[in-house]
Amino acid sequence: MIRVVVDGCALESKIVSNAAKVSLASCCSYEYLFKYTFDFLNWMKSMNICIEQYYDDMMSDMDKVKTDLRRKKGRVNRSAKLIATLNENYEQKTPKNLVEGTGYPRMCHQSVRSAVDAFLRMEKKRRLFACSDPDRFNSKSLLTCREIAKYAEMHNCYVLTGDYDFAVFPVNGIVDVRLILNAFDHKSHSIPTIPRHKMLNALHLTNLKLLYTAVLCGNDFGSRGKPACLEDMPKNVKAIDVVMSHVVPLADTKESLIEDCMTQFPGRSREAIEKWFSFVEFKYNTKAYPLFPQSCLTQSIDNFVFALCGISKCNCVPFPPSQILSGS
Repeated sequence: MIRVVVDGCALESKIVSNAAKVSLASCCSYEYLFKYTFDFLNWMKSMNICIEQYYDDMMSDMDKVKTDLRRKKGRVNRSAKLIATLNENYEQKTPKNLVEGTGYPRMCHQSVRSAVDAFLRMEKKRRLFACSDPDRFNSKSLLTCREIAKYAEMHNCYVLTGDYDFAVFPVNGIVDVRLILNAFDHKSHSIPTIPRHKMLNALHLTNLKLLYTAVLCGNDFGSRGKPACLEDMPKNVKAIDVVMSHVVPLADTKESLIEDCMTQFPGRSREAIEKWFSFVEFKYNTKAYPLFPQSCLTQSIDNFVFALCGISKCNCVPFPPSQILSGS
């Protein structure tokens, strides 16, 4: 049996975008989305995939604000194209390059969630609903990738997602949402999984070097810019491949990786590099923060709130993000 924690945001988005590839009528049909989702979840159960927990994650970590805003802006622009197409090709296949990342009507995602709720009720489970983030009063949710990763690690689960940011977290592995939906569509009898240990072996990386790859490539919490190893990169080569080729032969110690990082970002001081490296290390360390909901507590919360929750502020926050992000 494969036990998974579901990244609900990734699953819902992929189901809706797949439906849009059939036709815009399909992605806007409650009946179509409900039946497809419910059948998919039942197929997962028949394939011995057990949903341990289902998260509706909306990426609300205070240190992911810039990433969040950039992605939302892209969805707004693509939504305008979707609206312009609705009256022209409603019953036909959606035009190429329009589907991925489009901000579909909220009703589409709610249709998927209705099917998820119906399935989970049969399993005597429910979706984990989000709370208000005290540092982002306009945000509708709190849960972040690391909440999902912490739960998955504690319960020895895979993460069903399309976000390979989870590869950096210390989870058992990933079930790619795109691949598993494709397996369902073709009624496959095998489940595509990406076990963490096999991934590391195949890439010739260690946990520390994988983390350093995220430092160089950038991640959901920010970027230091383009590293030196990506200068003059051929157009037909992916940046991640170049970075990994650079990282693999390096010594597997934090000190040596920081030394290399200084050569990759020569305009940054050693202090800034060390803070950035430690910040990324902290964000991907699921043991560096308490369980939800205490994990919502951030740097701007008064000390008495930490005391009420029975945790120490100094144990949760190594240094203010403002110092990290402004370091030069």
